[in-house]
Amino acid sequence: MRTMGLLSLMILLLLAASASGQKGTTPPSDAVAQDDSIVIEDDGTANFLVINPHTGDYKFYRCSDGYTLLGTGEMSVSGCQVNFQDLAPGRRVLATVDECALVGKGTVELYPRVRGSGDDELSSKNPITDSNMRDDTMSCRPSKTD
Repeated sequence: MRTMGLLSLMILLLLAASASGQKGTTPPSDAVAQDDSIVIEDDGTANFLVINPHTGDYKFYRCSDGYTLLGTGEMSVSGCQVNFQDLAPGRRVLATVDECALVGKGTVELYPRVRGSGDDELSSKNPITDSNMRDDTMSCRPSKTD
């Protein structure tokens, strides 16, 4: 009986911590973001790309309107340089990271699936330049430049 009480208390505490962690303006997280994820956050817009280095799964989040893109791409590693790409119908996601200098850059391009379908407003090019990957917060707040 005592074990059930302790178990119930632990579950309640976990649920409370989870609920309090969801307050605020932080973008939604998902299973893509892990401790060893590669995060490239644009210095100006705070848009960010999170890449799981084990699976190639990624999440792009555009802070201005909350647009989220999920997918899976391919990675290659050569020394400190990590290259990532997802070339799929309707999108092109490219990223390059120097893990020694902790800088990254990339672009997320979205295209309408059918030309002339009236979906031209869906086309967008979202460049990402991260001059210091140490200060990434994934909170949609641009980095302060010194």
